[in-house]
Amino acid sequence: MPLHSRAVRVIRSHWPTGLTILAFLPPAIMLVVAWHFTVNLPRSDDWTIVAPVIVEARAGKLSWDHLHAQVGDARMPVPRLVHAALALSTDWDQHYESAAILFFTFLTFLYFLILLGRAFPRAPGKRAVLSLAGSLLIFWPAMGMYWTFPTTLCYAIGTSLVLAIVLMMGTRWHPVAKVIGGACLAFLAGETFLSGWLAWGVLLVLTLLNAWQEGWRRRWPLAIGVVLLALGLALFDYLPGWESHVGQAKSGGVKPSLLEYTVFFCRWMGSPFSSAPFWIHDLAPAAQWQMNAGLVLGGTFVLGIASISVVALIRCLKDRTATGKLAPWLAITAFAIAAGVLVTLGRTRFSPTFCFLGRYVSFSIWAYLGAAGLFLTLWPDFPGRGRDTGILCAG
Repeated sequence: MPLHSRAVRVIRSHWPTGLTILAFLPPAIMLVVAWHFTVNLPRSDDWTIVAPVIVEARAGKLSWDHLHAQVGDARMPVPRLVHAALALSTDWDQHYESAAILFFTFLTFLYFLILLGRAFPRAPGKRAVLSLAGSLLIFWPAMGMYWTFPTTLCYAIGTSLVLAIVLMMGTRWHPVAKVIGGACLAFLAGETFLSGWLAWGVLLVLTLLNAWQEGWRRRWPLAIGVVLLALGLALFDYLPGWESHVGQAKSGGVKPSLLEYTVFFCRWMGSPFSSAPFWIHDLAPAAQWQMNAGLVLGGTFVLGIASISVVALIRCLKDRTATGKLAPWLAITAFAIAAGVLVTLGRTRFSPTFCFLGRYVSFSIWAYLGAAGLFLTLWPDFPGRGRDTGILCAG
């Protein structure tokens, strides 16, 4: 056999493995970049989130009340504990906090890979392409300061817990055992940041979808009751003394209009892909490009993702057996969209550019990954069955 033919056969046989290996390159690169560009200087939120915990810990007076105190919009005892442990053990070298952000994000990426393995067990090509695409998005360079600003750790922890819930609800455990484990993870997520409370929504959505798939048998009604009871206990612990900042007026004293909320949300959706091209150097034109591109792309993607989600829900209603395959991707998409709504309600009043902050882009990427999972589950033959069609059709 000619050398060229053998090379082609090897490539066609092993390209999914090669792409999967390449998927581990972005996190490695981002770790080096984040470590290099982290500025070891406490600033901004560090003084309200981390510093008080360090002071109390060194004085031997650290208590649950200190950890559970509201900071800005939320209570954050889980990330504050991680911050304090790293700060006390490294003399507050913030490089290790950036590394912790990468660690929890990498954990989320591993959960995503496991989910792909479950969703497409006989489609190595689809798994490989989604693995690489997921890696590029999850470790997206455009998120900028997300990787070097230590207090974004709360977002990384919360998202990793949400993906852990999705995986847990896909196991073959007893329904009640699954929701108890999921409730524990959701409680921790709720104690990371305000968006972490969406983990309870993910848990409830997956519980309802699983119950629907199995015809409400196998003690699923009891499992739903356990979720609601656990959520009630979590709210009882969280709400006393908590103050909401959602929907407050802008600096001029006027509340944002519905149009402003809508535009902000669309730009948030388009934020991962709206950065100005490299040939635009001036700040004003670059900002204008980002605002316009974010709005156009985001509005288009909102319609597309909404359409795919509606088709998936209709498929679940018509075919119970399809629910198990679609449920994880529906939950991930719903989580991302709900996070975007929270960001929109809480941040529109500050500035129309806040939708492009890396901490919020870290949510929008999951809308795309969830929609991609839904699309390939709904249309498993895409891009075709032929040997040389599309992405070599190994998937």
